Amino acid sequence: MQRGDLSLLGGRPSTGKTTAALQIVNQAIISGVGTMLFSLETPAKTLLRRLACMSMSIDYQKWRSGALGATEQEDLFQETERLRTDRHLRINERALATVPSIHADLRRTKGEQEIGLVVIDYLQLMHSAGKHQNRVSEVSEISRDLKLAAVEFQLPFLVLSQLNRTPETENRAPQLSDLRESGSLEQDADLVIFLWCPKSEMVDDYHATATEMIVAKQRNGPIGAFDTLFVKRLARLEEAAAESPAFVGR
Repeated sequence: MQRGDLSLLGGRPSTGKTTAALQIVNQAIISGVGTMLFSLETPAKTLLRRLACMSMSIDYQKWRSGALGATEQEDLFQETERLRTDRHLRINERALATVPSIHADLRRTKGEQEIGLVVIDYLQLMHSAGKHQNRVSEVSEISRDLKLAAVEFQLPFLVLSQLNRTPETENRAPQLSDLRESGSLEQDADLVIFLWCPKSEMVDDYHATATEMIVAKQRNGPIGAFDTLFVKRLARLEEAAAESPAFVGR
């Protein structure tokens, strides 16, 4: 992701979109990159716990079920507090967000600390400040304004997006046209990545799920796909086995 780029990370529910975004956020924090995360659905407290589990390699499902031991609980608490006060991370909880409100929050935050990455989870929960005849035209305005904001602030914007049900019902890999309420999303985005798991590969929360990461659009680079494993209990995506093709051009 480059400065001024609008990148989309799309997938159906439970395919690992938020997990992948949090891994990027975690790596940005480790690298000292100031990150602004706008969460329109998940409470900041939950995201901090997920980030803490990720950085500590603590079983996320054990935390959710209350099965962590005393030592793990204390370690997780300490790591959560460290992340909560980390000057490189700012989580903004918004039940209702518009591009102008995000714009204002960014301008205010940039006056207090350096920002190098903006993450929004997720686009279909955003609304336009104006009135529109239909949702498609509203999403078109949102995506255009997000791209303009990325250019204005000279920051990479990573925006999560839902897909329509077609890939799921047809059990096929997503295409650009599957972006939900797509409007002009595929035109405005500089990079589009999909996470895709065929029905035959879906397993329970305690086993790794084979997941394909598909680069469907990239203005300044190749498109293609590579294999990953979605390890839900550890809240992370990992590289597939070394013998798997690392990148399959399309």
